[in-house]
Amino acid sequence: PPCLVCEERKFQEVCEGRIIANHALKCCKNCGMVQAFAVDGVSSFDYADYGDYLLLSGTEIQRRVRSVSLTMRPIFKMLGKRCSEAKVLDVGSGAGYFCKAAEGNGLNAFGVELSDKLTKFCKEKVGFQKVFKQIEEIDTQFDAIFMSDVIEHLPPDKSRQIMSNLVDHLKPNGLLIGNTPNFRSANILICKDKDPVVAPPSHMCYFS
Repeated sequence: PPCLVCEERKFQEVCEGRIIANHALKCCKNCGMVQAFAVDGVSSFDYADYGDYLLLSGTEIQRRVRSVSLTMRPIFKMLGKRCSEAKVLDVGSGAGYFCKAAEGNGLNAFGVELSDKLTKFCKEKVGFQKVFKQIEEIDTQFDAIFMSDVIEHLPPDKSRQIMSNLVDHLKPNGLLIGNTPNFRSANILICKDKDPVVAPPSHMCYFS
């Protein structure tokens, strides 16, 4: 596939050309974007059973929700001032801690999650029900869409389409808020492919 950012097709290998889980990391010679390429041309990752590290016990669930609420409270308050009962979507909502915290701060929250395991945990243990497999299942527009550590998981050949689809589900002047690991961080410069962020085929796109 072409470079996700500039659509050029000239790449050079990084991480000394090492093969990681059948993938080679290559850097666009034009803009520096790093993508994972399957060595045998086949790249797939099944998210249905993904997310064991997010499954916590009862008291830890409450602690995680409180932590997210405290961290995000300024943004939640800002959204509440912009629109009463603001509608927010968490893409890659995981175990539902963010959605539960947003709901507790007066927002009308929704989640999109591919993992069947995490969706079940979210509904049964965290107590948040509005989780869907695809954004198309939710017939509404959002005041804000959140993506925390998600964009690096998107397949490079589908990333632009997915991001455009998300923007189409925003209200006028809506916000798209996200974060992703920095491929030029000190951790990766020191640890290189030993850093847990370097994890194809789960992590396919590496931003700086």
